[in-house]
Amino acid sequence: MYLLDLNLLFFVYFKQSFYYMSLLVFFLITSNLSFLPFSYFPLPISFQIS
Repeated sequence: MYLLDLNLLFFVYFKQSFYYMSLLVFFLITSNLSFLPFSYFPLPISFQIS
């Protein structure tokens, strides 16, 4: 039971941290849009979809 709770906690934490990290990357990309090459454009789109 303890292991199950730990796995659930880890899953929720990982999901949340991934969401915040993708949000941060998305904001960084959109704020530095003029400095980035065109090959980086699919990245925020995939983050936005997921």
